[in-house]
Amino acid sequence: MKTIAMTPDAEAGYFPMEAILARTKTHTVRKGTITGDREITVQRIRTGVVLRFTRAETMSREEFLTDEFARADGLPSAEILAKLLRRFYGRVPETMVCNHFEVVEEAQGGR
Repeated sequence: MKTIAMTPDAEAGYFPMEAILARTKTHTVRKGTITGDREITVQRIRTGVVLRFTRAETMSREEFLTDEFARADGLPSAEILAKLLRRFYGRVPETMVCNHFEVVEEAQGGR
């Protein structure tokens, strides 16, 4: 099975696994479209949590770089989202793909 990394960042207040398991994080922004089922990895370790990607939409910087969108993505602000995007991609891209998902499998002992 393919995987997808969900990297926490304590300094940024970003804990994606917690939000995903609580069902409050239901999308992720990436440079491209993600399809099918993916197992989440954290620091290259498989977690047993599987996401099914259900749809994707391309968003402009003006659409995704807002406090409202950042909070829905599990981050405290658009400023923090921009900081993480610069770290991952070297800059804040003009467009990103918002990939929507649902949890279809949890690790044993999970929620």
